[in-house]
Amino acid sequence: LELVNRIKPRLTYKTRKVILTIKNELRDQGWGKTVSGIDVYTAVLDKNIKDVGNFKKYLLNQGRKI
Repeated sequence: LELVNRIKPRLTYKTRKVILTIKNELRDQGWGKTVSGIDVYTAVLDKNIKDVGNFKKYLLNQGRKI
């Protein structure tokens, strides 16, 4: 509940669109096995990630991969 309360007020049409775009592009690559939805939300809302390419770079910089 705390996480939802932190995220919900920060969601705008634009950030929702970016989040859904990244999640849709990664779905076919099996992103749910190594990356969670919260990873996408955190990247977009906290790190200002705007596309799947930069999301992948963000993960790589954390020592993670899809």
